[in-house]
Amino acid sequence: MRQGGWFQALLAAVLVVNTGLLLVLVLQQNNREERAIRQSAQFRELAESTDRVRGEMRKLTRAIGAGDLSGLGGGGGNGQASARVFRHPELPNFLQPQDFDVVPANAENTDGEITLYFSPSDPKGFNSLVENAADLSFVESLVSEGLASRLSFTNPDHWHGELAERVEVTDDGRTFTFYLKKGIQWHRPAGIDLLDPRYAWLDVPHEVTAHDVAFQLRMIKDPQVQNGFIKSYYADLESWEVIDDHTLEIRWSKKIFTALASTLWLGPVPEFLYAYDEDGTRFPDETLGLNLNQHWYNHKGIVGSGPYRFASYEPGERIVLERNEDYHGELPAIRRIVMEIVADQNVKFLKLRSHQHDFGSLRPSEYRDNIKPWEDDPSLARPEDNPFVGPDMANDRRSTPGYFYIGWNADKPLFADAKVRKAMTHAFDRQRLVENVFVGLGEVAAGPFLAGSPYADPSIRPWPFDLERARELLAEAGWTDTDGDGLVDRDLEGDGVRKPFEFTLLIYASSQEMDSVANIFKEDLLKTGVRMKIDKAEWSLMQKRMEDRDFDAFTGGWAMGWDVDLYQIWHSSQADMPKASNMIGFRNPEADEIIEALRESFDTEERVALARRFHRIVHEEQPYSFFYVRERYYTWWDEVRRVVFPKVRPLVRPLAWWVAPGG
Repeated sequence: MRQGGWFQALLAAVLVVNTGLLLVLVLQQNNREERAIRQSAQFRELAESTDRVRGEMRKLTRAIGAGDLSGLGGGGGNGQASARVFRHPELPNFLQPQDFDVVPANAENTDGEITLYFSPSDPKGFNSLVENAADLSFVESLVSEGLASRLSFTNPDHWHGELAERVEVTDDGRTFTFYLKKGIQWHRPAGIDLLDPRYAWLDVPHEVTAHDVAFQLRMIKDPQVQNGFIKSYYADLESWEVIDDHTLEIRWSKKIFTALASTLWLGPVPEFLYAYDEDGTRFPDETLGLNLNQHWYNHKGIVGSGPYRFASYEPGERIVLERNEDYHGELPAIRRIVMEIVADQNVKFLKLRSHQHDFGSLRPSEYRDNIKPWEDDPSLARPEDNPFVGPDMANDRRSTPGYFYIGWNADKPLFADAKVRKAMTHAFDRQRLVENVFVGLGEVAAGPFLAGSPYADPSIRPWPFDLERARELLAEAGWTDTDGDGLVDRDLEGDGVRKPFEFTLLIYASSQEMDSVANIFKEDLLKTGVRMKIDKAEWSLMQKRMEDRDFDAFTGGWAMGWDVDLYQIWHSSQADMPKASNMIGFRNPEADEIIEALRESFDTEERVALARRFHRIVHEEQPYSFFYVRERYYTWWDEVRRVVFPKVRPLVRPLAWWVAPGG
């Protein structure tokens, strides 16, 4: 062997051995990483399983503590609970099982958080007994519960139990007996320091009972409480009786169509809070209703018993909801919901675009600039700086169940004449506004029913834009230009003084679209000799002025329920009731007869005929200039999963969603 060869051979052998050892180490490291990944997945599955078991244990503990195991089978179905004594055991449970998996069973993450847009302004208040607003209803739908709820994703004509596990309907639909689930607790009140000795009386558990439902009914019927928008549904409510802490009977004086929904929909109000002053002293019965109108807690939050609890409210900033970990039902997959109050609509759009908001809707102008070109021509190149047409965002167009309008104050001499109101509608170029200002996201409304509804008279078409006809109607109503100044005038007061036709339109300040609508309408009205001024108000102030009837005319909108009932908005009795919905003073004896007959009719053909008669009346009277039915363009970032929309409002239901890990 050559000198040094043995050393080279030894070095080669060492290298082979080291390489082998290195390969072994690499393989071992890979195996360890694979085991770590598997173990991590197993730990995650175990944690999720533990969360589910913990939730079931909470239910079991509450049921045992309440001495009742009846709710452990899921509740709300037709099976009868073994531990309850029923007043009418021979009857089936009126409630149906929930037939839609509202809480996503396959959610890969139960610790998600989402941020949404709430409103451009602070809510006027949080007490739903005295406040009527769509944004408040959305928060309530997550925080509060009713006795029962519609099967909103499948068949809204049927109901499933929320707080009630069984309902018995007797006396030909006039009497309802409710059996509430036991052990359900009210949330602890937010917006106050529960560590402060002053509020020690609130820092204790309170169970949801039949007494809370009775308290709500008492406040609805109390003439001191200013909630005409609710009272209209309970005019025929005869009585109620608390049988025991979890059993309640509600009776109606006669069989009416709306009794079913008005009774099942009831959500209790925490008597332990709203019957007391801030120091825990109960209000005198004589002034209980008056104190509710301006209750000290009205602007602090909502106390409910639902899947989310009202965690905090920062005026001008946000409302935060957190998952109620002690909820009696299935826990939602999203842990925290942040709803931001954003006054500037441009900022709202930028927050959604930059992913500071996870879900939102686009205004028509935003849809026009960021979506429509690529919808119209899919071959167009998609810019990288536009996430709305990229792979990271999803979207859906939804027609909302409701309509927008201009309401005319018929209690003011200017708009007491139907010919004047009809002239206003003829001067309102609705089709052009929907096409241009709202970019086709909607359709012109012809009345108080949605197009295609059997209750809408198919022979009625929206009044056309016709300035000449508007001038003729104004002249027929006594409005002519006698001094040549371009404005029509008339002696309205009977004092021999002719005054020009001038009025002010109250509009929602935060809507750029409504600002455009008002200015175009203003220009067209001037061509008929009518001068219109525009007054912008934030939503809470606008609500106050509408309630106080402090307007000539205003732009408004109604979200529609599943059942057709016209009483709240149109019956003459609601024109003079505080905080009622007939804010424009519509009074028509024939319409009242139709509205009352519609409530008492259960025959579909008769109900359709009555509704169409009413449609013809408002078409001629034009108490509103019916504007349009909105189509909303919803969009959301990809980590928000399983976004589904129910058939009834609120269309946005985060209960059914989940957020992907890392989102």
